Amino acid sequence: MRQKTIIVSNRLPVTIEQHKNEFEVQASNGGLISALGSIYPGEDSIWIGWNGIVADEDNKEQLNEIAADLSEQNLVPVSLTEDQVEGFYNGFTNSVIWPVFHDQLSRVSARDSYWDTYLEVNAIFSDIVAEYASPEDVIWIHDIQLMLVPGMLRSRGLMNKIGFFSHIPFPKVETAIRMPGITALLDSLQSADLVGFYLDEYIRNFKDTIAYFNPLYDATADENSSNEFSVKAFPMGIDFDKYFELSRTDVVRRKASQLRGEFDVEKVIGCVCRLDYTKGIPNLLLAYEALLSRHQNLRTKVKLVLLLVPSREDVVAYQDIRKEIFAKVEQVNADFGSSGWEPVKLWYKSVNDQVLSSIYRSCDVMVIPSLSDGMNVVCKEYVASRKEKGVLVLSRWAGASQELNIGALIIDPFNITELGDAIWRGLKMTVNEQNRRMGMMRRRLISNNVNTWRRNFLTALEERKELKSVK
Repeated sequence: MRQKTIIVSNRLPVTIEQHKNEFEVQASNGGLISALGSIYPGEDSIWIGWNGIVADEDNKEQLNEIAADLSEQNLVPVSLTEDQVEGFYNGFTNSVIWPVFHDQLSRVSARDSYWDTYLEVNAIFSDIVAEYASPEDVIWIHDIQLMLVPGMLRSRGLMNKIGFFSHIPFPKVETAIRMPGITALLDSLQSADLVGFYLDEYIRNFKDTIAYFNPLYDATADENSSNEFSVKAFPMGIDFDKYFELSRTDVVRRKASQLRGEFDVEKVIGCVCRLDYTKGIPNLLLAYEALLSRHQNLRTKVKLVLLLVPSREDVVAYQDIRKEIFAKVEQVNADFGSSGWEPVKLWYKSVNDQVLSSIYRSCDVMVIPSLSDGMNVVCKEYVASRKEKGVLVLSRWAGASQELNIGALIIDPFNITELGDAIWRGLKMTVNEQNRRMGMMRRRLISNNVNTWRRNFLTALEERKELKSVK
């Protein structure tokens, strides 16, 4: 039987929208979907994930029909009830794991029921994977929603090659050990053949946390010398050609020109991110406010354009950060705005790739003020979308800073003065300097693209399994 790759993630690479009593299936966008594009779709792969629709008795028949249609695309939907979505996704994943892993302990909201539901949903995913997996298949599990799946698959007797990849940071040991369920999560991940992170720093934190609970574990050892799991760093690239070519299409050029006309300023400062308290938007607004106070000649000549993509709107912490950002934008516009000039333009919506590319083209300076970020692909997409010129102001706490420090202005977003000074420097930077810096970053992104990331992980997984079989 031919080997296939089984991709397992919280969501399928499609979006199912409900219009009255009708369901419509559309392809989704996203970094993971782009990253796995050459694996899926294909006859040698299947993708298992939640269908995005809350299951109940009223839509059970329709969801079964959708599942039959999706099966023709090698997609296997997981159905979850409202209580399961609340406890598993809004609860343990986004109210416990996410804030802990991003060093935001004050935002943790833990309940015993959250952990119980997290266990329940991971078991549902594991049962479905076990149902579809043949012994020779490769199983690649993605991200924090499903950290218990590797261990559950082993407990079900599966001896397949199992890889797990975390798309967010792993916190320092003193933070990680305070999270409910941490030992169970660590035990499960050690059941995989290969665990991947973006950076060596996350690996050190992960190993140190294992060693804290298991004194016999040598966090300094090379796992390749043993018969245990392996942990490696795989910095994730982007589909460079996609963004490079899209930004040069007529429709994007026209849209970018239209946006510049609407902004009607000499310089545009941009920030694009999903709404999240880890993205540092309040700090950016404080820095921009201070910049306008110090350099009054910038007034009417610059505009800060914020594109915030709605996210996790049922989680209280996200409702709070949304209110904070909206209030601060309103205050900055009231304090500094004038007739015909609005200092901050805020969009709170999702956009398609063409609109996103046009925004990248229209921004002279792109600011990524993340307080903690696994990788951050927005900064890479911005670089790929610029034929020339452009300035990237990038947080040192974004994983991408280790690749793009050759050309970006690296800042500490907690230092408001430093952040504002970097934006000011970007606004004044000469064209020759912009071109030089962007050129270096583009060359690096071309050589370390998303295909490199995917190929390196799967090759390492294959090698790890072969080593274990020899042992």
